[in-house]
Amino acid sequence: MARPVLRTTARGKQGPPGPQGERGPQGLPATGAAEDDAAIATFATTPGTATHSALTDTFALKGEVPSDVVQSASVATIRTTYNPNEAAAPGELLLLLQSQWFTDFSEYATGVQPSDWSQQWVVDDWAVVEDGAATGGKVLRQVAAASARRGLAWDKIPAEADCEIVFKWRTTTAGSVARAVVRGAGDAAAESGYAGSMQNNTTAAHSRYLNGTAATVIAATAPQAISANAWYITRFRIAGEQLASRTWPADDAEPGTWQIEDTDTAVTAGGWVGVLSFGTSTKDFDWVGVGVGGATAPMAAV
Repeated sequence: MARPVLRTTARGKQGPPGPQGERGPQGLPATGAAEDDAAIATFATTPGTATHSALTDTFALKGEVPSDVVQSASVATIRTTYNPNEAAAPGELLLLLQSQWFTDFSEYATGVQPSDWSQQWVVDDWAVVEDGAATGGKVLRQVAAASARRGLAWDKIPAEADCEIVFKWRTTTAGSVARAVVRGAGDAAAESGYAGSMQNNTTAAHSRYLNGTAATVIAATAPQAISANAWYITRFRIAGEQLASRTWPADDAEPGTWQIEDTDTAVTAGGWVGVLSFGTSTKDFDWVGVGVGGATAPMAAV
């Protein structure tokens, strides 16, 4: 799975300008650029240290450090966060990780599967196709000739246990709906993860997959029935043991409350995040947004 995109922040006492004065505003004492770069490379590639592990887990540095990361003797620890408002302790450098993603599929080539998405569980045909009425002029389409657990994971999303996904979708058959998957893992017939929200044209549900065995965690009559070829939006969130979701007609305002909520402890590890096509029909996805680390999944470009 692709690494998360990162940007860096450093908080601390402003230092005096050094030979490379443009580094001073980063919030750390400025030193020579060559000295900084050498210090960072040594600091980042010393095996067995906490900072080495943290950096390699997030950056896959292999000896290279982004040019906007500033290192000085005053930085004792490096820590990552998804929270842009989190304060750094004295001597600490915070790396702010990207926490929101959005696509309307306009950036992808047509006629093929999106380049940074991967098929999970049952392999089938997924492709980006032109659609002049879609938000970005294109949709992601899956044509299913039989029922099967067909997942498509967005590879750039980090495998965080707590996440949220929102997507706009339609189906050619009312009872064969599109769903989201969080904490996805395993192969076909050995699937693990959670799926939500609509289960058919009238029922909202959360499903649990555990080593290939499916179970309904919660189900309730949805406030709206799904109609063929109409657009809907689904939002599905998992945080710890808490699952929540809602689905509504795309032309309506988003409801202020969750339609169904429940708790489950069977699948706890982070996994892939993406969409699911199960029943026989053609399903189109207009756009998809994802948030991790407590961030809300966006419904427009961020």
